[in-house]
Amino acid sequence: MKLFLIVLTAALCTLKGISQTVTVSAKNLSPAKIIAIVEQQAKYVFFYDEELLRNAPLISITAKQMPVKDFLSLAFKNQPFTWVIQNETVLLSKRSAAPVPADTVRGRLLNREFPVTGATVKVLGTDMSVFSDEKGEFIIPGVKRNARLLITSVQYQTKEVPVNNQEFLLVELDIKTAELEKVEVTVSTGYQYISKERATGSFAHLDNDLVNRRVGSDITGRLEAMVPGLIIRPGSVLTGRQTNISIRGQSTLFARMDPLIIVDDFPFTGDVNTINPNDIESITVLKDAAAASIWGAQSGNGVIVLTTKKGKYNNKVEVSFNMNAAVSERPDQFYHPKMSVSDYIDVEQNAFARGFYTSIENSANKTALTPVVELLIARRDGKLSPEEVKEKIDALRNNDIRNDINRYLYRNQVAQQYFMDIRGGGNAHKYYVSAGYDALRASSTGNSSGRITLNVNNTFQLLKNKLEFNTALYYSEMPEQQNAIGLTTMNLSSAEPVYPYAAMKDSDGKPAVLNHYYRPAFVQSAMANGLLDWTYRPLEEMNARDLTLRTMEYRVNAGLKYKVFPWLNVQALYQLARGISNRKNRQPLESWTVRDMINRFTVVTPTGLVRNIPLGDILDETNGQSTTHFARAQINIDKLFSADHRITGVAGAEVRDANSEGASTRTYGYDDELGLGQVVDYVSFFTSYVNPASRNNKIQAINSFTGTTDRFISYYVNTAYTYKDKYVFSASARSDKSNLFGVRTNQKTVPLYSLGVGWDIHKEDFYSLSALPYLKLRATYGYNGNIDRTLSAYTTARYINSTGVLIPYAMITNPPQPSLRWEKNRVINFGVDFRLKNDRISGSIEYYLKKGIDLIGNSPLAPQTGISLYKGNSANIKGKGWDIVINTKNIEGDFSWQTQFMFSYSSDKVAKYLAGGTVNASSYLTADISLIPVEGKPIYGVYSYRWAGLDPETGDPMGMLDGKASKEYSALTSVPSIDSLVFHGSARPTIFGALRNTISYKRFSVSANISYKMGYYFRRPSVSLNSVLRGGYGHADYALRWQKPGDELKTIVPSMPGAVNTRREEFYLRSEALVEKGDHIRLQDIRVSYELPKLKQAEIYIYASNLGILWKSYKGSQDPEYMEVVLPPMKTIAIGFRTSL
Repeated sequence: MKLFLIVLTAALCTLKGISQTVTVSAKNLSPAKIIAIVEQQAKYVFFYDEELLRNAPLISITAKQMPVKDFLSLAFKNQPFTWVIQNETVLLSKRSAAPVPADTVRGRLLNREFPVTGATVKVLGTDMSVFSDEKGEFIIPGVKRNARLLITSVQYQTKEVPVNNQEFLLVELDIKTAELEKVEVTVSTGYQYISKERATGSFAHLDNDLVNRRVGSDITGRLEAMVPGLIIRPGSVLTGRQTNISIRGQSTLFARMDPLIIVDDFPFTGDVNTINPNDIESITVLKDAAAASIWGAQSGNGVIVLTTKKGKYNNKVEVSFNMNAAVSERPDQFYHPKMSVSDYIDVEQNAFARGFYTSIENSANKTALTPVVELLIARRDGKLSPEEVKEKIDALRNNDIRNDINRYLYRNQVAQQYFMDIRGGGNAHKYYVSAGYDALRASSTGNSSGRITLNVNNTFQLLKNKLEFNTALYYSEMPEQQNAIGLTTMNLSSAEPVYPYAAMKDSDGKPAVLNHYYRPAFVQSAMANGLLDWTYRPLEEMNARDLTLRTMEYRVNAGLKYKVFPWLNVQALYQLARGISNRKNRQPLESWTVRDMINRFTVVTPTGLVRNIPLGDILDETNGQSTTHFARAQINIDKLFSADHRITGVAGAEVRDANSEGASTRTYGYDDELGLGQVVDYVSFFTSYVNPASRNNKIQAINSFTGTTDRFISYYVNTAYTYKDKYVFSASARSDKSNLFGVRTNQKTVPLYSLGVGWDIHKEDFYSLSALPYLKLRATYGYNGNIDRTLSAYTTARYINSTGVLIPYAMITNPPQPSLRWEKNRVINFGVDFRLKNDRISGSIEYYLKKGIDLIGNSPLAPQTGISLYKGNSANIKGKGWDIVINTKNIEGDFSWQTQFMFSYSSDKVAKYLAGGTVNASSYLTADISLIPVEGKPIYGVYSYRWAGLDPETGDPMGMLDGKASKEYSALTSVPSIDSLVFHGSARPTIFGALRNTISYKRFSVSANISYKMGYYFRRPSVSLNSVLRGGYGHADYALRWQKPGDELKTIVPSMPGAVNTRREEFYLRSEALVEKGDHIRLQDIRVSYELPKLKQAEIYIYASNLGILWKSYKGSQDPEYMEVVLPPMKTIAIGFRTSL
């Protein structure tokens, strides 16, 4: 690295020494001609006001290889202007008539660390003014120390700055609001800021207005339907380190699938929920190799760069405040279609008549039966008359537990958000301080959460602004209560779900007892023997839960940047990131779970009860902590060689050490006040009180510890060369090393690189399309990487404690793999950027090709080894797609209308997968939700049995066998190969995007975002008739079942079988009859805002989200993205106020 720096410096100095003299002999030349000669021969750049030269005298001069400074002194000695040379830039200023002190003021103008070129810097009260050069720097001689400077620019807001006896001024300018779309957009890669105009890679950038367009506490939600090529997988909750985000399709099979998140130059390894969106200034998504490969082996799934807000030099104190409150609908428990209560009771009566419940009734485990079955038993045994039973059963038909669940267990969700920040700066110091508070009353009664964030960022200029020192502290704490009970919580046994006609309260309005887990007669007899109350009352359980979670994270950053030359600086960065989490589940003695556990291990003796689990609470506690040290040393270069050549780049090295550890424990007989538990016998076997024949029961012991250490060291370089401001060539390279356990030295390192070119074709002399004044072509090629940290090159095993004798045993997790190496993704990207005249229409079109190489996949192994499959670098995938963005300014003026249309197409397929032949063909029927790769097909595909309709005489489902309709279910479901199945297409959207319209009238603004997802299929749920035969609570399709000849013309639901038929049901539920297209269009959100007059940047806004489906291909009532278990996001409306003082 030292040799590289020496050689580069010497080369630049050599170049600087070339053509630094002027040779000319002429008479009566204008100053403008003299300037042109100097610019041509010495490659200097002049900044001046043309008015200065309008009446200037002509010049006669003879010079031979005269240094530039001497030449200008001779040529301009009698001119009505003064001049100053800085590097290769000459600044002309009007000569002042009045004498002033010979004090020189120097300064630099910046916008987000980028120089502001060509801005006018005027000394108020005088005629002195200069322009800033290509580095944003200016020099004004003869300025009074109490003077004030006025800085103006076409693209930046005017700013007045006091000199205050300072010799150097560092001034940050803000972009004019009206010019935001005309000026250069700078994007952050996490290593450097790059002008998007001069970039070759694929970037998507959200500025602060777009980041703050949505309302919510999570940062990744701000990206949904806002970034081309990015899609958020629905139906799952954002938790911890998972984002459920996919950028340009999937790039791996079994390794980590989430993109890398960068926060202020460092990879973020914490809980994404701790990031406060109000602290974020902008978001940049890196999508191709030229943009993302600088992050090496972590960039295979794309990179999301979050840039936090900072202070500004020479800026007055600015205080901003944002508050909002959002209310969401109560979750609809009737969303998923279920059979009616009356139908369910009829099913129970039919099952009872067939004797289905006899074995359960006589079970040694005293398994609970529903009230209807208990009534039918009482009628059979003569304890109740048929009339009494019928009356009681008919009364139950009017109940529906979902009404009580909606009433007692759920509520409207209310979220509140408060945020304030203070920022500003002087000449040598800038600062940013923020504090945020979020509170959430969740829709599940008993659940709540909060978040407190604190952010402090300071930057100091030292050593006459040659040294910049930065410190930052970010702290976040999230307390959470999870004391709600829901329908799944009440399903204590999956085999015994809560019956649909249950009631939460009895006729007296008191918490009702449910027949659950054990039969009532057994419960009453146990309580008569002195055991604890064994009845289950759901409403009382809410008060008998104490589950708390607390997550605390902090990050400490420190950085030094030293300016060696105006074009070169060196910097060092360090971050300490620490996360602490605690999950404390105290189950009080009053809870059913604790009472049940104590009772089951209770023994009745002649002398009384022996409780092997002591009376008291049960405490389950999980603690975790992670610590990451990150250090980086980097060189930054930005050198302009005359007006034609410019080199920018970074080169550096970084190290990262990440450690995490966790522990889980259980304490019986816990006393919360004393903080103490009691000793129990984990070794002995005990007889179950429920079933005395069961004598091999042990008390569960929870005492586990985990720990991991990851170390990385990396070297990287990223550079770009610009020629004549229209040709751009970029290149990057990175080498990553890691402590991959057992991997050979030459395989611990993965070299990744990228190449890119850009051509501003509109700057060519031959370009003459006035209607299309901006046109740029881009192309990139390179590699990103990924890693599966769960694998090792050595034979590895996992030690597990036996639940029977508590003796650990080992289970082999993977065999030896000496050739284990990193995954690589090759990406080729082609792009076109364009703008029509007056920016009426602008946008970009990109086409990309991806290939995943050496991906982790399953491979068959000789059965003699004892292992049939192992994971190794044995799979390849391919992908391709389009990203198109069109921006239009439809109407401008007091009434304005702007539109953005985003279109993305992304497809993938498995190119190589060695374990395909080891998978049973029927297993592919779950490939839409389970990853089961198939060569030549999408990574997630939808497969089904071929459907031939219903038998018109019996209503049995029929399939195709040897070209004929058949009911041979064993043969139909034992397909010989995947070719016998119907392949419908991808289970993930291949076409997606959004249409956002923004309409403004003076201070009012309305923005609506419509999103769409198309080109995919899903399998909708239907009724399990076998489950219904067993007395289960089935799907609403039960009412549509075939019941008589002719029904086959209007339904696809088979008839009720006479007995459980597993193969028959499997065929129906996996047949093509239930496969639907997932294409849909939804109204994502609407935002309405009003800017308050007489206040600086103050607005009131209303935001509504999750507004529903506008159109869908599927004709059913459900949202195609939320078909089973998970409910769709509820409609939400928020109102807020934002101001800046």
